[in-house]
Amino acid sequence: MASTPEGVTHGFCLNNSILAYGMLHSTKNPKWIENRQVAFAPGFYAISLTQTAHAGVTEELAYRRSEPSFPSTFAFRKGVVLGLAKVGYALPHDKCKHDSWAVSDYKVCNIVTEVLPFPLLHTGPEVRGNFGTFPLSKEAQTALAIHVKKYRSSLRRTHAEEQLPPSPGALEAARAAFKQAKGKIKEKASNGKQVSKVKKAKPQASKAAKRSKKEVSQSDKELNVVRQCASSATIASQARSSPPRSPSVPVKKNILDFFSKLPNK
Repeated sequence: MASTPEGVTHGFCLNNSILAYGMLHSTKNPKWIENRQVAFAPGFYAISLTQTAHAGVTEELAYRRSEPSFPSTFAFRKGVVLGLAKVGYALPHDKCKHDSWAVSDYKVCNIVTEVLPFPLLHTGPEVRGNFGTFPLSKEAQTALAIHVKKYRSSLRRTHAEEQLPPSPGALEAARAAFKQAKGKIKEKASNGKQVSKVKKAKPQASKAAKRSKKEVSQSDKELNVVRQCASSATIASQARSSPPRSPSVPVKKNILDFFSKLPNK
């Protein structure tokens, strides 16, 4: 990023005119924190409002109580460079949570250490961007460099370092802690899924075992019926194939002896 105001090549957008005024113009309660999910590279950036930037009437009236010099939300043009802001360094949210501009939904506080506001009636060139940092066109860069020369005397420090001093390594430590916590959450979720699978598998295995027992019992019954039928068929076959039994010779002889001993009449 640009180390001097004349060499600005990138910008970022704000979605509320109150945020733009607080960052570029306010000295009573300056907005020296730009809340984001990522850290911006140190350097100067062009500040503009998105085309959908909006501040409600209630919000504007509440802000006017603390900033009576706030002109109006309609005084800020959209899609043009309103001024420059220098991001000096970044801190994790925990290091900035006591500041009124810090938002807990964002992990990183980009600290603005210098600003160069343009008059509201003499804004910079038109730009198009999104909610992240975006590159300026060559034409916008050239026009902005000319504009900066006119108002460079308005460049001032925010003295954010006095309230939010740099903390080397704090952001990296916060990222490492976040990754570690995220890893533990994933591990717990994975273990929970495995336990759930085991719990689901147990009833299924029990049902399969019961079905298997029923099938074995049914097979045993069928086998017994087959065996009984086979035994009956064997007996019937043997009865048909064997010849009728005739009295044996000793039986005949005994009968004749009996009748021969009877007295004659």
